[in-house]
Amino acid sequence: MTTAGLSSSEAQRRLARDGPNELEQHAKPSQVLRFLAQFRDVTVLALIAAAVIAVALGLGEAGSPLERFGDAGAIAVIVLLNAVIGFVQERRAESALEALSAMTAPTAVVERDGERLEVPARELVVDDLVLLEEGSRVPADLRLVQASALFVDEAVLTGESESVAKRASEEDMSSLPLAERLGECFAGTFVASGKGRAVVLRTGMQTELGKIAALLDRVLPPPTPLAQQLNRFGTVLVIISVAIGLALMGLGMAVGQMNLRQGFLTAVSLAVAAIPEGLPAVTTIVLALGVQRLAAKHALIRRLPTVETLGAVTLICTDKTGTLTQNLMSVREVFDGGDDARRQRLVTGAHLATGGDGTDRALGRWACEHGAIGQPDIAQEYPFDAKLKLVSAVAEVDGLRIVFTRGAPEAVMARCAAGDLEGARAAIDEWAERGLRVIALAVRPVGAATVRAEVESQLELVGLYGLSDPPRPEVPAAIGEAARAGVRTMMITGDHPATARAIAREVGLDLRGRRVATGRELQALSDEELRATVRDIAVVARATAEDKLRVVQALDELGEIVAMTGDGVNDAPALRAATVGVAMGKGGTDVAREASDMVLSDDNYATIVAAIAQGRTLYSNIKRFIVFLLAVNAGLVFAVLGASLLGWPALLTPTQILWINLVTNGMPALALGMEPVHLDPLSEPPRTVNAALLDRSDIVWITVHGLVIAGLGLLAFWLYADRGAVALSTQRTAAFTVLALAPLFHAFASRSRTALAHRLGLFTNRTLLWAAAAAVGLQAFAIYAPGVQLVFKTQALGVYELALALALSSAAYLACEVHKVLLSSRSRVSNDKEIT
Repeated sequence: MTTAGLSSSEAQRRLARDGPNELEQHAKPSQVLRFLAQFRDVTVLALIAAAVIAVALGLGEAGSPLERFGDAGAIAVIVLLNAVIGFVQERRAESALEALSAMTAPTAVVERDGERLEVPARELVVDDLVLLEEGSRVPADLRLVQASALFVDEAVLTGESESVAKRASEEDMSSLPLAERLGECFAGTFVASGKGRAVVLRTGMQTELGKIAALLDRVLPPPTPLAQQLNRFGTVLVIISVAIGLALMGLGMAVGQMNLRQGFLTAVSLAVAAIPEGLPAVTTIVLALGVQRLAAKHALIRRLPTVETLGAVTLICTDKTGTLTQNLMSVREVFDGGDDARRQRLVTGAHLATGGDGTDRALGRWACEHGAIGQPDIAQEYPFDAKLKLVSAVAEVDGLRIVFTRGAPEAVMARCAAGDLEGARAAIDEWAERGLRVIALAVRPVGAATVRAEVESQLELVGLYGLSDPPRPEVPAAIGEAARAGVRTMMITGDHPATARAIAREVGLDLRGRRVATGRELQALSDEELRATVRDIAVVARATAEDKLRVVQALDELGEIVAMTGDGVNDAPALRAATVGVAMGKGGTDVAREASDMVLSDDNYATIVAAIAQGRTLYSNIKRFIVFLLAVNAGLVFAVLGASLLGWPALLTPTQILWINLVTNGMPALALGMEPVHLDPLSEPPRTVNAALLDRSDIVWITVHGLVIAGLGLLAFWLYADRGAVALSTQRTAAFTVLALAPLFHAFASRSRTALAHRLGLFTNRTLLWAAAAAVGLQAFAIYAPGVQLVFKTQALGVYELALALALSSAAYLACEVHKVLLSSRSRVSNDKEIT
């Protein structure tokens, strides 16, 4: 390649050989396939099978289509409704790669055939000569051949909040971390200031941006803990219900109690009774309500299950800039030797910092805070030179033309012939331990001199500025709260190790027994070695996109539930791989947000801790309504089983069972999902996600109260049969009403498994009161509305029958309260034995 760039013909030849300078896009699954995926759940498949059997049974019956196929239609409606809810909630554009593609420049300015041309960036090829200027987006990975005061914002790739001073270079920098490749510019970054000429090194998927796109493309979001638990539980539930149904059908046919058709009808009723059809809908609604609560706390949820998953988080991998810190470079220390005149010169020198980068803005703010007014009067400027590491400005002070030179301490002090150099070196060493960025200031009268080398020589050191991005004030307390909740914090950043270590100490990150590692050190480890050591790491500095991804994957393989925060393109693969990916809403990139599960609208670490507390509360409520639903469903199963074993007619129709599951059970379950907090959610460690959804105490509670509710329903059926010639539909209506109302009384007692209901207060969960009232009204509609009676095969009940049904139903509440008293007494006895 010559200084005139490639020829047009050579560029076309290379484009045909290497392909366009763009990121690869893959076809997405169709919306039809996404919808059909909602039917893969084993419980849904069991319900579909039940509906098919119900249709087959209806074909041989007499009566209207509603009477023959009403049960199958009701099951089908429920299956479709749950599928639609799931599809709507999961439909989320997989647009992370699209957002990455949007970061590539649409056009680029190149030199070809000795002429300056603007071409589509996708047509760039290796060795093209590209021109860069302030405000332009870098179109490919480039090597600089000329740079004039060139600063590039690389935060999206490296996480560094400061623009990087670039310089021309011929050396191979491929072995260096991205943040240290000062002679290269990378696709997707921005030119903050200055100009440059560069040759294209890499295009398309070979660029650093392309490598991240490839990582992102092969990373799949992990399943959430609750989804895994519900899938395992659903499989077990279906297997048990099918086994019991088939066994009951076989037994009934063997003893002559039922024919094949009756056996299938009983089996279908049992399957419908065993599967909590309302569970998916109630879970979705409760999670959606949790989303609203979190939004009020500045946490915007992009994937619904994330709300609950937050409660299981065991480790937070957090970025530094903007999350732990304020993302606002500030002057934290000043060295002036205690001399007021030197302090005033430091104020003047800071006021002359008129560049647009974060360091100059910090110096300007500090100057204004210390008395500087208006715009500085600059007679002449010497822009920042990456080789010299200096910038100078000449201003008139007290009638003298004085040059104010600031820059890297070693560069400035090497040009000083006077000043407190020893005191400055001591301050530099101390500040380095604290991770401060040090800028030195020196001056001298210049008279009429204009040659830069002469102007910036024989200087007098005035002092030093110590700058850093200070921690957010609320972060140390939030890290302490997370530790109290059993959640550890790891910082992963692109910053220098010394800076990262200093900030870690300042925010209260526990470094005892844990070390600071660099991305290069991690790259030297195998995956097995990384897994063996990753829990001993508190801070990872100079981390690349692949380093972050490997750390998250290693932690995941060790059983950690990881929340990963990030804002740049380099964070996107790790955000997607983490159980909970947390992107920044203010300063984050679209790529990071699209790859995440949650977006922080305030970019604040403390918001993550608040979200974890909300997630734990939500999981407690989900567990509460799941146990409630399973207890009342167990009541239906035991009731259907009991009636069959007693040789009675079918106690309930499948439609009646569906009504109870979805309406009279579903609404109080939803209200239990909104139960207010009883205990501090951060006072306990994270739950064990590999444990079964239900423990032994849950199973005992479900079994005991399932038997109680079943007994009440069977008793109602028997009492009506004992009164004489009562139609079967009236007996079923009585049992139907008791089995619909008993769960409402059970719900009030289920708000806590330890505290008696009256101690919680009747009005502390007003939603439950409204849900119970609505369920009673709907049950009355099912048994009294003339047209609806045909659907549910019910008969109107008189005042006496209703009073009896209410009396029987209320026994479910009393049973729960007695159970709590017995459990409390047993617990006190156990504690007394341990004490003695």
